[in-house]
Amino acid sequence: MGVNIRVTVSKNVLIVFTIILLLLLISIIVAIYQYKSLNIKPKQDFIASETITDEQADKYLDGILLASYSDDIAKNEGFVNLVDTLNISILQDYAKKSKLTKDESKELIDTYYSSRGLIIKDIHKNMVKEQYYTSNNTDIEYKYLNSLNGFAESFSGFACSMTSYGFLARFPQFTRGNFMKYIAIKPTCIDILSNVINPTTKYLRDKAIIKDMRTITTILEKRVRSSVLKLATVEEELEFSTDVTDSRHSDPFGDLIILGDWEWDSNSRLDAEVKALIVAGFDLSSQSNFQMKVNHKNRILSIYLPNPRILYTNVDVTFNEPTKEWGAPKIDSSTYNEVSAKAEAKALSLVGTSDLFEQARLNAYTTIMNIFEPLMALPQFNYTVKVYFNKDIYNKKTL
Repeated sequence: MGVNIRVTVSKNVLIVFTIILLLLLISIIVAIYQYKSLNIKPKQDFIASETITDEQADKYLDGILLASYSDDIAKNEGFVNLVDTLNISILQDYAKKSKLTKDESKELIDTYYSSRGLIIKDIHKNMVKEQYYTSNNTDIEYKYLNSLNGFAESFSGFACSMTSYGFLARFPQFTRGNFMKYIAIKPTCIDILSNVINPTTKYLRDKAIIKDMRTITTILEKRVRSSVLKLATVEEELEFSTDVTDSRHSDPFGDLIILGDWEWDSNSRLDAEVKALIVAGFDLSSQSNFQMKVNHKNRILSIYLPNPRILYTNVDVTFNEPTKEWGAPKIDSSTYNEVSAKAEAKALSLVGTSDLFEQARLNAYTTIMNIFEPLMALPQFNYTVKVYFNKDIYNKKTL
């Protein structure tokens, strides 16, 4: 025997349920319409170069550097002003998106200032003090760049959790209860990082490198000078023979004619074995012989050196037994001096046909690049180093 169960829904309940569904559907449609009708354009990048002057950038960077080594942050105007500049830029953008009135915008900014002390302390407290971009050379470090990276990381962490601060806690009330509008304009980590922090950090990073370069250029110049003087000196040993022969054409018998008119040829000869040590290198004794120029706009560091020259010669002459025919000129000290002078001149002429000077250039170039390559390998360095000898750019050659 089957059992039939009949459920009866009253007409009134069905009507109420239908109305609720319709209202929910209408709310969704209205919300979607409101969201699409907001016409909120994405924020343009914070153009730091148009907002921050060079003078302000210097103050900001000095403030960041000072903050890395000091706990007294309240009196650090450069640091405080930079934090204010970034935060107010973020708030003003979202105030425009939500079409706040002037009074509401002012109230939003005032709310920020009421929490400003806590914000600044937290950013300073979380600043990373690690030296991010130091070279292998312990006396060369990018202090401004390191401090900026610490600030950027700390501020980024703050920006991604900025909704926890009081000045944004009241943000929903400015949307007048419009939840969709609040969702559309609510600050996001990606927006803040990509539109404000990253462009600003990139702009200040270039300035920081320039400020650091002004400090380390003196260190690098001293290092290049001393290294080139020691490591770009080239020696060459030469061994060769030379001689001086004096001939005399005369009549040894004077006016006495025995066998008729004739001339007597007599020779005296002095031979020598020569060992010569030639040292070539660079004379950097005057400032004009060494210059280092930095083009920050094109990221080129140019080093100018003179051409290598002979710095030292040591010519060791061993004389052989002289030969002298009858009636030949006398071999005296002037003959020995002449052989010695001839030996030194020949040594220098042989150097001119060797690769001694080119080897000195290559050694100097290699020395300079060995100093700069660790710096060039740093992620934010990216300077091209060019070496000039007597104003001619050097193209590396393999000897």
